[in-house]
Order: sequence, then C-alpha cells, then structure tokens
Amino acid sequence: MAKRVAIAADNAEDYSLGLLKGNLADAWSDTDKTEKKVAKYIAEQHNKASKKIVNQSVGFIERYGTYEDAKAKGRLNEYFATIDNELKIMSKAQIDYIDKEAVQVFKRSYVATSDAYGEAFGVSLGKVSKNALKAFETMPVLGASTKAETINQYSQLAGRLRRDITQSLLLGESSFVSGRKISNSLKINRNHAVTLARTNIVTAHNRSTEILAEKNKDLFSGMRWITQLDERTCQICAPRHGRIYPVGQTPYPAHFNCRCAVNPVPTYRIRRGLEVESTKQYKAEARKWDNKYGETA
Repeated sequence: MAKRVAIAADNAEDYSLGLLKGNLADAWSDTDKTEKKVAKYIAEQHNKASKKIVNQSVGFIERYGTYEDAKAKGRLNEYFATIDNELKIMSKAQIDYIDKEAVQVFKRSYVATSDAYGEAFGVSLGKVSKNALKAFETMPVLGASTKAETINQYSQLAGRLRRDITQSLLLGESSFVSGRKISNSLKINRNHAVTLARTNIVTAHNRSTEILAEKNKDLFSGMRWITQLDERTCQICAPRHGRIYPVGQTPYPAHFNCRCAVNPVPTYRIRRGLEVESTKQYKAEARKWDNKYGETA
C-alpha cells in the first residue's frame, strides 16, 4: 500500500490537476443530465396517470352525487380499492425506474472517477465490484430506501384522495371544484416523486465516489464537499463548501434536492499540506456567497 501511495504522489506531481478536475466535472455533468432526464420522465408519467385518476374520480362523483348513495350502494369502498390499485401501479413503476437509473449512474460515476484518478496516479483503482454495488444498493437515502419512501408517499396520497372524494360527495361540490381538489393532491405527490428522483440520482453519484475511496483507503484520506454556490444554495450546504470529511463519514445528502458533490482527496496531498491552500480558497468562495445571498437563503 505504501508503494502505491508513493507512485500515486510521484505521478500526480507531473499530472495536470486541472485535467483531473475536468474529468471529474465531466462525470458530474453526466449525472446532472441524467438527473434532469429522470425528473422529467417521472413528472410526465405521473401527470399521465393523474389525469386518468382525476377523470375517473370526477365521473364517480357525478354518477352517485351524494355520499349516502355511494356508500349505500357499496360503491365507495369499491372505488377506493380501484384507486389504491392505480397508485400501487404508479408507485412500483416509479420505484423500478429510479432504482434502475440510480444503479446506472453509480456504475458510470464509479468508473469515470476511478479512471480519472487512475490516470492521474498511474495506478489501477479497480472496477465496480459486486460488493461495491451491494454496498450502494443497501444504503438508505436520508434514513429510508427508495421503495420505503415511495410507498409512504403513495400511502399518504391514497389517504388524501379518499378525503377529497368523500368531502366532494358530502358537500355536493361541482365537477370543477372536486376535480381541482383531487388534481392538487396528485400534484403534491408528483412534486415529492420528482424530489425523491433527483435526490437519489445525485446520491448515487456521490456514493460511487465515496465507496471508491473506501475501496482504496491507501490512496484517499478524505472526501471534499463541493457546494453549488448560487441563489438556490441553502444555509446548510454553503458552510460545508470545501470541507474535508473522513472517508465513509460524509453527511450527504444534506437534505432532499441536495445538489452538492463529494470528491475523494488524495492521501499524499493531505500529508504534504497541499490541500491547505485549496481549503482557504473554498472558504473564501463560501464567504463571498454569504455576502451576496446569506440573508436571503
């Protein structure tokens, strides 16, 4: 291991760190494109399924008119069961799609990061192993798996739709009012679904870089937090910009819709004090952001 560190340090001295950063930026750009693609797909599919549910629900309300009629004829619980089935189909499709795309992002990011540092160091960092993939797939995102979080979201949606339909029948609301109410509940869930998709894709990228660092602990001693500093940055992430965390202890994502990235920090750079100046520059960038956006973030 000591030999690998020495080789990596010697080779990296002659290697353009700017090129390394460029390669890492390309990997992040690929993840960013995938995140946007996945979010768009989830929103489109949700809108399509939602339109069907709204039309069916409004038609049901118009058909029975009152809560008493719908309940007396045994149709209310029957229709609720129909909605539950539609939501199960929606949730399963969402889970499968997000998981599939997240795994692909993890693999691509792992390989891209491994190749970037491998080229810089002149050593092999290894390919995506089954253990690395398993470690990624078993890690929760903000305390819950994609499946558990999605099932919880759709369970809450089912409750809201039951309430909306029941209220519309009890109050004798018009088709317009009841349709808008049901549509709004579905939009809330769509927004949650898109947020979950975005968070999972970005987390897949960051987990690939950290698991790579864990598999090569002789070469990496930390993970550098990189915050996207702009008008959308929050007060949680801005102060973390440039901070170096121990490998395996990086607290990402900081929240849902977190856009921050984490990159491995080479051991030789920490030992030689080469990251001190970089840390100062990152802190200066964070202070500049705080002066511009701090009060409004």
